[in-house]
Amino acid sequence: MAISPRKAVLDTDVFVAMNTDIKMPKQDGFKLIYWAKKHRPETPVLMMTG
Repeated sequence: MAISPRKAVLDTDVFVAMNTDIKMPKQDGFKLIYWAKKHRPETPVLMMTG
C-alpha cells in the first residue's frame, strides 16, 4: 500500500537520505523537499527526474 511522502517523512525515525522525483502524482517534488527540510533539516536530499 502506498503512503503519502509527507507521512513517510514524519513516521520514519532516521533517514540516511531522501530521494525524490520532481513530478509525482498529487505532489510536486519541490514542495515536498521544502516541507521535508522544515521537518527534517538534517536529511540530505537527492532530486531526480526521468
